[in-house]
Formats: sequence, C-alpha cells, structure tokens
Amino acid sequence: MRNRLTRWVVALTLTIGAVIGIAATPAAASQSQCLAGRICFWVDANFQGAFISYSQDPVYSCWNIPTSFNDKITSVWNRTNLVVGLYEDAGCQSRSSFRYFVALRPNPDPTSTQTHLTANDLMTSYKFLPL
Repeated sequence: MRNRLTRWVVALTLTIGAVIGIAATPAAASQSQCLAGRICFWVDANFQGAFISYSQDPVYSCWNIPTSFNDKITSVWNRTNLVVGLYEDAGCQSRSSFRYFVALRPNPDPTSTQTHLTANDLMTSYKFLPL
C-alpha cells in the first residue's frame, strides 16, 4: 500500500511539474503580438525579444516606459490612428532641439518595420499626437 502511494505521489508531482513547465514557457516574440489600436515595443530588432504594448490614450498624454524597457527598445509598431512621439527622457522631454526625436505615423502594414536606428535603445517616454 505504501509503495503504491509513493508511486502515485511521484507521478502526481511529475505531472504538476510538467504542466507548470509548459505554462511558464514564454511565447515566441513576433508582430502577431501587436493588436490593432496599440503601440507596441520590442527590445530586439525584427520584433523579437521582450514585448510590451499600450492602448491608444488621449492625445498629449505622456507615458514613461517601465524601467525594465527603458533605453532598451529597438522595434516599434504603431497600430493606433494617431502619431506617436518617442522621447529620450522621462516626462516626454528630449535633449535635441526637436519636440520629440522620432515621430511614428500610424502604420497598419506589418511588413513595414518601424525600427529607427536613431531611436535604438534611447527611448524613455512616449505620447500620442494628433495627425
């Protein structure tokens, strides 16, 4: 009886471990993660690596990127219907003489990469701007 109980506990433990392992496996990064109406950011080129997205917010609302993504963004896709200004500093401030250092127009085309070398690993905040 005890031997059968031990086998049952081991089998249950392995099954739970396998289920947790499968659930914890991160999904592969891709453009398909970016839903319509969102601005999407990836830390690597070609829409790869860690991913974060935000829904369209009111025009002129400024948002800082979370610390884990700060100065790490490489790929960006704007699937909103507004222009998005990307900024080097928190609070939508930019060191350059321009109001923003990259302005992304709305782009529904997933084959058109919106990776900007001038903005690579520099972005700290963003805001939605009128067309």
